[in-house]
Amino acid sequence: MSCTPFPAPASDCPTLRLLSLSAEIGFAASLIVLALAVLALRGHWRVAACWGSGIVLGLGVVLALKWSMALGPERPHFPSGHVALAVTFYGGLALVLVRQELPALPWRPFLVLAILAAIALAEGISRMALTEHDWIDVSGGFAVGALGLALTGNPWAWPSIGGRDRLWLAGTLAVTLPFCWLLHPHVSPWIRHLAGV
Repeated sequence: MSCTPFPAPASDCPTLRLLSLSAEIGFAASLIVLALAVLALRGHWRVAACWGSGIVLGLGVVLALKWSMALGPERPHFPSGHVALAVTFYGGLALVLVRQELPALPWRPFLVLAILAAIALAEGISRMALTEHDWIDVSGGFAVGALGLALTGNPWAWPSIGGRDRLWLAGTLAVTLPFCWLLHPHVSPWIRHLAGV
């Protein structure tokens, strides 16, 4: 089924819904816990600590901003938590999985930012097309997510992990995707209620 603007609204597009769901906290939370656990169990404590801290910091800033913006009518949905989570988790995951192949060149930080921007762009487009956020909310989410990663160990300075460990990480996440899909409807409302958003 193709996603055409007419006659079906954007909310009927399965691709956009899937993109949006991929950064829903109830779906991503299980993946985040598993990814950090695999890294820690495989002996990569520093990467797990830096990456996990970036995710927690990014989501904490999102919550603080959402609570403060909820008091005024100007920007009640600022910033996009989906985009911030996409940058901190999926951006961090991409960096962990391809870190060994990144060239040791002065422009490497720009390559890191390009990866993060591509992930945020895909998530941001889905959120705007579904009319959940506007471009200011999406830009704010990207800034918060990138800041969360940058302040927790400088992602392009993370040590690389071996090929076997990367395979363990990718395989574990791929196998658990269906379970995350099943848990999502039950976990998301609980987490959102706990966070007050």
